[in-house]
Amino acid sequence: MALSAPGYAQVAPNAPFQVDPLKYDMGPLGDWKLSGGVDGWAAGWTNSNSYTGSSGFPTHGGDVWGGVSVDNALLRVQGSKGPFGFDVWVGVPPQSPVMGYTSTNVGPNLHELGTDENPWGHQDPLFKGYVTFAPVKWLQLDAGRLSSPDGTEIGVDFMNPTVFLSDLNNMQTTTATGAEVDFINPATSGILPHYGSTLSVMIRQGYHTSGDFGELGFVGLWNLNKDGTDAIVAFGHTRLHPYRGFDRVAGFGTINSNLVGIGAFYTVGKWLFNPEVEEQWLPSNYQSDDNKSFYGNIAAQLTATYQINSQWSVSGQIQYIHEQGNKYLPNAEAYGDYLGLNVGPCGGCFGPGADMLGLQVDAAWQYRNLFVRPAVSYTHLANFIPGNAYGASGNSPDQFVAILQVGWLIGTSNVGVPAIKKAVTAKY
Repeated sequence: MALSAPGYAQVAPNAPFQVDPLKYDMGPLGDWKLSGGVDGWAAGWTNSNSYTGSSGFPTHGGDVWGGVSVDNALLRVQGSKGPFGFDVWVGVPPQSPVMGYTSTNVGPNLHELGTDENPWGHQDPLFKGYVTFAPVKWLQLDAGRLSSPDGTEIGVDFMNPTVFLSDLNNMQTTTATGAEVDFINPATSGILPHYGSTLSVMIRQGYHTSGDFGELGFVGLWNLNKDGTDAIVAFGHTRLHPYRGFDRVAGFGTINSNLVGIGAFYTVGKWLFNPEVEEQWLPSNYQSDDNKSFYGNIAAQLTATYQINSQWSVSGQIQYIHEQGNKYLPNAEAYGDYLGLNVGPCGGCFGPGADMLGLQVDAAWQYRNLFVRPAVSYTHLANFIPGNAYGASGNSPDQFVAILQVGWLIGTSNVGVPAIKKAVTAKY
């Protein structure tokens, strides 16, 4: 069956761990595949805000905070029968850590399971779930809770080459209910990621809390080789009307914003590179009369993965975000806070005119279904409004995070298992 767009993100070529899904012949129900996993982590970081974590750990601004979490437990079931198919992801709503997000007031963060989840995402067990119908090779129709059209990263950490998702990913729209049509190059036989191209157009609910179909999105995919490891992706969305009840962004700029971007996957030997650039902006008609200004952000990230062998790989990511807008206009902080870091007393007002630089390095190890991945990250904020950075006073520009992730994947894998050598017997 063809995969609902964005197909490249459903089967990202830079997935860090090698596991084949379990396959079942369900007779009249068709062929089903089962995959997924569960993971947890322990983390510590510098320049905390002043609060007490829900686990009871007392914290003080500027100290190192530590915590343990089990935040991803997902089961994915895919099935197909003739032109019909389905794809369902159920379990704990993904709360993968995002670069720079350590505040208790913003999710996803590094706190324990079930606390401070992102209010603009899904809280129920159904993360994604949609049915597909492909009447001909060049066309597929999808309906249900669809994937986001935006970006090149998957919002589940054990499917991503780095533990921390980039802030580009967290500024993009989330999964939402809607309908989608995929136009597929007939040369692909309707199945991604074969050589060819796909254009997907979708109308979706936008954010789950909006209660209406207010988002129009698109994904254009051009595979550069037959195995799908190299591809160019264009994506974006626009708001057909603003979120009801908001006359401004109110501290989270993605609610009513538009977005356009382009990304790629490209292999060079044992290296796989994933660059991505996007621009996000808030239309002026969503702003109050006393605050007309251009608000938005320009963001870019580059992820590089080196596959040492079947068991070991190393990944690194650099990202940069510039917040556009006039910080001196009334309510400018609320309009301009696209990152939503919520690290200072303003409650999320990282603010227009500010800049963010993020660096992370990960090492991944796998043995059969078990994986371990340590990572370190560094975030630097510049040109921020005083009081809205890290630390108890909100004036510390830097934060370091160390994390150790351990998980178990559903499926079959012989990674790390020596090949069985046949005995050689001499003839006498």
